[in-house]
Amino acid sequence: MGEAALGQGVAQRPPALAVGAPGSNDPSVGVAWVDTAGILHFAHGQPPFEVVPVDVVLGQPGASSWTDPALAWGDGAFYLAWTEDRPGTNLVSLIRIPGDTLVVSTPVKVASMPQAAEPAVAVDQAQTHVAVAWVAAANGAQQVHVQRFLLDLTTP
Repeated sequence: MGEAALGQGVAQRPPALAVGAPGSNDPSVGVAWVDTAGILHFAHGQPPFEVVPVDVVLGQPGASSWTDPALAWGDGAFYLAWTEDRPGTNLVSLIRIPGDTLVVSTPVKVASMPQAAEPAVAVDQAQTHVAVAWVAAANGAQQVHVQRFLLDLTTP
């Protein structure tokens, strides 16, 4: 696979990266990042990548308060979590993106709490669950939280 330049024209923040499972028939690479305007982008496949502003895909064009993308691969799909800064609280959300399309699931609200941030996402080895962890301030201290979902993003 060759190199591909993504997100040109505006400064970019560090990306999140996930790769299709070894031994699978899907060699897809997924990358998510936020530009300095606060817009979340996602690209997947093989070069040349199609770059998609996630705000447009979710029907929220111009949404510009998204940070902290986290990305995982499992059961033929990418799982993308991010933080959305809202007045008085932060929202951690999660979507499922099948590896062969840019049709995404409806976002699932993972957490809505002050200072929720920095989500991490992983799919278990059995490929039956996806988990999201994040940090949030509570009672003056940072706490780590975790929520587990089935792969269709419902709760077990």
